[in-house]
Amino acid sequence: MSNNNLEAFLQSIIVASSDAELVPNTVLLPQLKDLLRAVVIETFDQELKPVIKDLFRTVVQEVLESKLSVVQRNLEDEIRATSNPRTLKLKFIEKAVVSPIYTGVEIKGEGGCPFRVALFDDITGNIVDSGPNASLEVEIVVLKFEFGAGGNDSWTAREFIDSIVRERETLRNSLRTRSSSLLTERVVVKLDKGVGDVHNVKFRHTASHMKNTRYRLGAHVTDDRSRGATRIQEAITEPFVVKDKHILRNAKHFTPSLSDDVWRLVHIGRHTYCRLQEKRVLTVEDFLILHLRDPMLLERTLRMKPSAFEETLNNAKRCNSNKIYYHTNSHRNKGVVFNIFGQVLGLILQSQYIPADELSQDEKANAPQLLASAYEHWEEEVECFDELTSLEQKFPKLSRSKSFIEIMIKELHHENVVFHIKEDGAGSRANDFGSTTCPWNTDELMALSFEWQANEASRASNEPRDGSVANGKVLKKWKILVNIVKWLTQRRDEAIVEVHVQKKPRHS
Repeated sequence: MSNNNLEAFLQSIIVASSDAELVPNTVLLPQLKDLLRAVVIETFDQELKPVIKDLFRTVVQEVLESKLSVVQRNLEDEIRATSNPRTLKLKFIEKAVVSPIYTGVEIKGEGGCPFRVALFDDITGNIVDSGPNASLEVEIVVLKFEFGAGGNDSWTAREFIDSIVRERETLRNSLRTRSSSLLTERVVVKLDKGVGDVHNVKFRHTASHMKNTRYRLGAHVTDDRSRGATRIQEAITEPFVVKDKHILRNAKHFTPSLSDDVWRLVHIGRHTYCRLQEKRVLTVEDFLILHLRDPMLLERTLRMKPSAFEETLNNAKRCNSNKIYYHTNSHRNKGVVFNIFGQVLGLILQSQYIPADELSQDEKANAPQLLASAYEHWEEEVECFDELTSLEQKFPKLSRSKSFIEIMIKELHHENVVFHIKEDGAGSRANDFGSTTCPWNTDELMALSFEWQANEASRASNEPRDGSVANGKVLKKWKILVNIVKWLTQRRDEAIVEVHVQKKPRHS
């Protein structure tokens, strides 16, 4: 309908509406519907259709462009993969196996931790931590040690499968036999983000002895999802030695304990052990004790070359022990404390333990004689404790911090003083301070020092003391100290006078 016809039609409607009473409704309604339909169509064609057309064109163009870009990238990836194919490799992280391995013992990595296997992208060098390959199942198998020798990692999947060892070789009646299952169980590891921990890998241990054999561990993918996809190269470890655990029963101990059987030491075989048994040497402790008491007898019993004897002795001395030994006289108030290697740890004097670093020179010089006496009477009089604190409970430790009396004794020795006892006619001590003679001898002063320290120890432990006896000794001690101080003061004054006399200028 053209615009002219539309205007004429509208005009007729207006005229007809003025004579509405003369025109029936059956004539007006059809004409009005046609008019509205014509208006809607004309409005859509002129106003809405251009807008909708532009909108559809823009949306379709964007969708097509995005789809085409994806297709283009896929084509580029396929072209790149064809020219430089992607390779994935399984690898054992860090050092997987620490040699040697014993049958029946779980294989661990370095530091005793479970070893791990991971899937790497050989191009980027990164772990494949996403996608279906990041959760594949990997089987751990045993390989011949020759496989992959020389750093060659260009094997095929068939070559890897052919190198798997699934049976163990044993020795029975000097004949080599094969039994099923080299490992105790089939070990399958499921990767988590491309990494998996390997547990429960054990070589089967049986009653039949297994010869020492070299192997490798390998890892290959068994998941069906990897079939037909990119090849995943297998992983292998460095070669290692597998030993039968039966040999541990006869193994030597590099760091033995005192209670170990003596045949655990190097160079001690069956015949040597029998000779040691005749000397009642059954343990490492017995071995070291015999070396202390009679080293020549030990050498004759072992019948070893000097170099072998030194190795055996050094092996025994590597034992870790806090055990200590002590020997005292019949009165239990004097003795020596030492360890299994013959080192003097201290002395027992006046029923008190004195450490070696607090002994006097005379006491240190007397220690070897006490030690020899201990070796001579070992079985009758030598006792032992597992640790030093147990000894100190029986013989209280005496800490020899420099007492006032000991300092004075050292000063007197420095002055070249002659110690002896001088008595007058009444039997009392003479105080001849005009000479270089001290009225008290060294033994009396040391006894006084011991009494003083013993009293200090009893005071610290709150032990009750006899008041009458203590009061009687106090006066005697103070008299001794007063006399010594007077004598030292007089000697000092005399020395000062002598110095002034020597420095006085001579007059011509």
